[in-house]
Amino acid sequence: MSITLLYGKYGEANYVLKVNNPEHLEEALTTADSLSDNKDLNLNQAELIICGEAVKHLFDDTDTMKLLEEINSDQVQLTLCEGSIEKHNINLDDFSFPINIIPDSKKRYKTLQNVGYQEIEL
Repeated sequence: MSITLLYGKYGEANYVLKVNNPEHLEEALTTADSLSDNKDLNLNQAELIICGEAVKHLFDDTDTMKLLEEINSDQVQLTLCEGSIEKHNINLDDFSFPINIIPDSKKRYKTLQNVGYQEIEL
């Protein structure tokens, strides 16, 4: 359990997942979904950082998009790497899930860890 006063309330849990391998994307999405479904966890927020080839796969695969639609966007923040969006010419206009776009996924990941987010390795 995380005790983070900067990013939540005492006793609430915060998690961060980072995925850049498309093979791990489905697992990351189902893990994020299970965090928000687990009532025993007292989840404040989970952030799923997607970068590299996984960004392209997120938009190219219909099954992956269906998994994303099942996630509670109030508790799970989807964060995409700006460089990966540009590299793969991703058009976000038709994307309905709320996203956060960041310039540096490694820096964001470390920042969240430093403020108390627990890392989930895939």
